[in-house]
Amino acid sequence: MNQDQIFGILRIVLPPLLAYMAGRGWMTSAQAAGLLANLPEIMTVIVTIGGGIWSFVVHSNQGKVASVAAMPAHDINTATAALPAQDKLAIAAALPEVKNITTTKELAAAVPNVKVTNGFVAPKK
Repeated sequence: MNQDQIFGILRIVLPPLLAYMAGRGWMTSAQAAGLLANLPEIMTVIVTIGGGIWSFVVHSNQGKVASVAAMPAHDINTATAALPAQDKLAIAAALPEVKNITTTKELAAAVPNVKVTNGFVAPKK
């Protein structure tokens, strides 16, 4: 959703919401009119806070893993080409569709969230 869409929704939703609040006595009609007069500033604050929350969620480790999991294998290889081997192993172990990974025991030992069984690496449970 882009900024224009958010502003459009707020322009439609806020006036009746403020009228309802004024009608219930939660604010005066002058306060509601003042808020509507300052609607661009209010929308800017809402969009800024929303953008911060969105950024926090998307850039969490879970969000990053989900983003990589949705990529085709070729794109994953390209995106992780410069990463150290232990980071690539951790990414592969976090992907739900990966069942077995063949690697060395030394490399597997460097990644805390994987276990080695019969020469294969699987995510720890």
